[in-house]
Amino acid sequence: MSENLKFTVRVRDVSLSIRMDLTSIFNILFHLYQESSSSFRKEVPDKVKEQIRSCSSFF
Repeated sequence: MSENLKFTVRVRDVSLSIRMDLTSIFNILFHLYQESSSSFRKEVPDKVKEQIRSCSSFF
């Protein structure tokens, strides 16, 4: 009886740690996605401004 209890507790601990790992991995990926998307948003207006400057230099 105690062996079964130990086993279930161990399984519960392992599943909890796996769940925590997945959560942390998801958080890291989400953070990286936000970083990349924010840098992309920041770069696009700069590129557009450069194109506008180059076009306006022709006139």
